[in-house]
Amino acid sequence: MPERVRLKPDTPHPGRQKGRDRQAAVSLAVYHAGDGTDKHLSRLRRAGRFRLAYFSPRRTMTAHSLTAFDGVLWELSPEHQPDRRHVAAIARRLPVVSYSAAGGRSVVDLSRRLGFTTHLKAPLSPTDVRGQLGRAKGMDLFARIRSTQRGLRTKLAGREALVEIVRAVNSTLDPKKIADALLDRMGTWFNVPYWAVVAIHESGEMATVADRGVSTLLESRLTDVALWVSEHGEEFTAPNLAEDRRAQTEQPASVIGLPLQCRSRTVGVVVLAAPGASSQDLRWTSAFRTVLRSALEPAAFALDNALMFQRTQALSVTDDLTQLYNSRYLNQVLRRETKR
Repeated sequence: MPERVRLKPDTPHPGRQKGRDRQAAVSLAVYHAGDGTDKHLSRLRRAGRFRLAYFSPRRTMTAHSLTAFDGVLWELSPEHQPDRRHVAAIARRLPVVSYSAAGGRSVVDLSRRLGFTTHLKAPLSPTDVRGQLGRAKGMDLFARIRSTQRGLRTKLAGREALVEIVRAVNSTLDPKKIADALLDRMGTWFNVPYWAVVAIHESGEMATVADRGVSTLLESRLTDVALWVSEHGEEFTAPNLAEDRRAQTEQPASVIGLPLQCRSRTVGVVVLAAPGASSQDLRWTSAFRTVLRSALEPAAFALDNALMFQRTQALSVTDDLTQLYNSRYLNQVLRRETKR
């Protein structure tokens, strides 16, 4: 079980609030796994433009105390796995820049899955920190995706990205596990706080198989978005769902719906969302749409196969005409209850 991280400021270092630090332009909460002052932040302290408050895994931070900061610096360590829900809640309130001296791609992927703004290599540069925090505050969801579209297209067009998604979604026949694996991989592509995967059965019935906060944000409109994608077979984009006739909500939200297509039909929809409106609509280039659909196709096949397997299992124990359980199901239950 990952350690649940709750933060509280360490005892301030003597003189930490004196001199230039008192006049700092940027106030940062710094989490680091070790004890004492983090050596990777020495350049920030010398710059004199940052006010730093230190936190550690042993103590707690209340949610309201986050309002005192402009952002969070979070040290990711291979030896310490933070609690996802707790740090994701922090990331939804403030820009969070993670950093590490080592760890490679696995640490970068972890940072993205947690919903952090970006990951930097230690020691930290004052220019890089200020730039990333300013970018996170100044860019809405669609602007962030537009800024990374070209680099993401190159990544998804590579063989490595395809191999990763195929391995992630083909290790199980459980639709929920497949959906969770897909969201984990997509979390390394898009920095988005809310996600969901909606499965679409051949009968047209829809069911949410994985949800990370979207149902709360969109309430009943999640199925409206999925239905539109299913009917049109195209990407759904709404810079402000509160002003969109297709699926209006009371609260402003930026929403994207991506079709999962295989065997000439849409078998599911991936919904990405963030609170607040985006200033401009998201324009998909034809090249980016092509590589994105190709990257999602293995997940579509895996999800469709899992759903068909579930239907086959259900049909084997029910009568086609009455939809009641048959004698095969009775025998299964008797064996199970006898063992119990």
